[in-house]
Amino acid sequence: MIIRRLTDINLIPRELVEQVPEMEPNAFYSLLSDLPNQPLQFVEVFLDASHEIMGFAWAAIELTSKQIHVNTVSLRKKFQGDGQVLKEYIEHLKERLKNTKIKVVTWATDRPAFFEKLGFSRSKEVFLEYHLDKEEADG
Repeated sequence: MIIRRLTDINLIPRELVEQVPEMEPNAFYSLLSDLPNQPLQFVEVFLDASHEIMGFAWAAIELTSKQIHVNTVSLRKKFQGDGQVLKEYIEHLKERLKNTKIKVVTWATDRPAFFEKLGFSRSKEVFLEYHLDKEEADG
């Protein structure tokens, strides 16, 4: 598998963005349209041997906590299954961060058991969310 950092977000096939739950494609493309000028945000594509796009990852470096947070990974259905692409991506992140002060990769998921098999552990910190539209729904 080949992993390439993108500078043009429009190279990601829309179908890969559309299959990410709660991701609005137009907002995604708009947010990352200025990718070359966002050095702490990076989007990478996964390519097979014939250079077909297998999927992509979007991650951001968190300077204050010295972490990299993977916002999302999306794979074409035919490349999902055994976790091999994610294993290779994690190895890629390890190599990329080897000579930096960043030593932690965070990844929010609703499938913790799967990621624990890949070497992740549950964080001591708890991820909380506040729904801005909750007050409207309650009122």
